[in-house]
Amino acid sequence: MNGDEGDPGAFMDRMMLESYPHRILEGIANRRLCRRRGRGVPLHPRRIPLAVQRVREAIRQAAARGYLGDRVLARTSA
Repeated sequence: MNGDEGDPGAFMDRMMLESYPHRILEGIANRRLCRRRGRGVPLHPRRIPLAVQRVREAIRQAAARGYLGDRVLARTSA
């Protein structure tokens, strides 16, 4: 996911970050669970403040529910 508007077709990524931030985080979490390693970082430049705001809120919500972190859904990652 690259929310940087400098890339061709990046508007779609920006739209996803602004409209469906939980889907992006779910994809990152699923990848980490499947591969049992790594971290995901959604790129969201400060020039798209709405995306930044919504992704940060989605991260807060997901972490509060146990969907992010080292013990996702009370499972330890390898």
